[in-house]
Amino acid sequence: GLPAGIVACTGLFILTYRRLFDKRIRNTSSPSDILILILLLFMMLSGVAATFLNIDSKGFDYRTTVGPWFREIFLFSPDASLMESVPLWF
Repeated sequence: GLPAGIVACTGLFILTYRRLFDKRIRNTSSPSDILILILLLFMMLSGVAATFLNIDSKGFDYRTTVGPWFREIFLFSPDASLMESVPLWF
């Protein structure tokens, strides 16, 4: 996951840079195009950071806390106590 995430973030950064600084492409871009690319870059970087921060010997098993919490959100009955032990980067 981490190498693929780094490659994907690098590619998205190059595309964002090109959209911002290439005059021909910038002229055909709307503000929402740029906003979406910046938001995607932020989300991908936060995912890579979470993966990188979770590379210790213990790790964090999100399947016992974050997964059930998301399922409960979709069922409209979230239990906040499941998120008490979740590290900040998740």
